[in-house]
Amino acid sequence: MGPGVGSFGTACGGCAGAGRQAGLVLHLWVGGSVRPNLLLGAELVRWSTPQRDTATALTSLTASVYYYPVERANWFVGGGIGLSNYDNSVVLPALGLGLAVGTGFDIRLTRSVSLTPAVHVLWGTPRDVHTNEQLLLARGLRPDLIDIDVNASVRLGSH
Repeated sequence: MGPGVGSFGTACGGCAGAGRQAGLVLHLWVGGSVRPNLLLGAELVRWSTPQRDTATALTSLTASVYYYPVERANWFVGGGIGLSNYDNSVVLPALGLGLAVGTGFDIRLTRSVSLTPAVHVLWGTPRDVHTNEQLLLARGLRPDLIDIDVNASVRLGSH
């Protein structure tokens, strides 16, 4: 689990891009080792930016796989598939498919505790976004997030 920063952007059919927004990220991963170099788990990423009139958030919940290409190395690559939810204070939440890829490096502090700087890219599938009054605001919204975070990792057992 750890904090980070992220750059959020959107695109949609027939609308002008809103540009990118910076915000804070909270990253939580829970899982276990299938083999010494392969981890399976569930990952939750929450990006948000508190703004007075238009607070925006993206939440992604995925089933994830992390693979260490060199078994005794601390570098990993990974990804996942699951759900992505776009929310803005002036629209209704928009739920869709979420995809994530990432890479990082474990800096071992003890045998079972690491600090893990990582970079992730998350995408949401196109979906229609409606205002709180049910009016169509955007057709085929495609949210994306690039996040950089530092996680504290605790490994239980013998890995």
